[in-house]
Amino acid sequence: MPELRKRKQIRLPNYDYSENGYYFVTVCTNDRQNIFGRIENNQPILNDAGNMIDFWWSEIFVHFCGVRLDQHIIMPNHIHAIINVVGADRCVRPILNNNFPSIPNIDIRTSSNTDKYHEKMGHRMSGHDHIGNSGRTHRSAPTVSGMIQWFKTMSTNDYIRNVKTNDWPPFNKRLWQRSFHDHIIRNDRSLNAIRRYIANNPINWEQDIDNLINR
Repeated sequence: MPELRKRKQIRLPNYDYSENGYYFVTVCTNDRQNIFGRIENNQPILNDAGNMIDFWWSEIFVHFCGVRLDQHIIMPNHIHAIINVVGADRCVRPILNNNFPSIPNIDIRTSSNTDKYHEKMGHRMSGHDHIGNSGRTHRSAPTVSGMIQWFKTMSTNDYIRNVKTNDWPPFNKRLWQRSFHDHIIRNDRSLNAIRRYIANNPINWEQDIDNLINR
């Protein structure tokens, strides 16, 4: 899938990124720094920073109304993910999306990694409240850029806290690159292909263009 290998930095002009649908996004660390863990036996082994990133990515589902999180993976220096915007008025999320009736949606609240992270850091989860959010959610139509910016801000602030309190290694200037890669998923065939691409990302890590080791 050659279109997934490109790293464009500009959104499509005149496209409404709050429009219902599926979006494939890639967010990279600044300078492609490997700070979230390592790949071992074709599996990502996340460190505390990687578990923190997984935690805040899953929180997008809590913070933004009308959003479903599909498949995602945290790699040593980037995250690949699929976001499904179902509409800001659908606060009770449907089981199926009419645009892709043959493919079940995947709601991801927390994983074992996020559980380990907020338990270790002493976070207390109660309903939709979490550290830094005070239980608030966005009720207006969320845009993909707005979600990514919120995720970058929350994860960067959390990383800085851990640099100060848990001696995490400081990042260079900023945690994330300024922009991100996006791809609008227009049909179920493309959706399934991108899901496979995400699942196989650790297997292809040695050849990944984001892996700067030995380059």
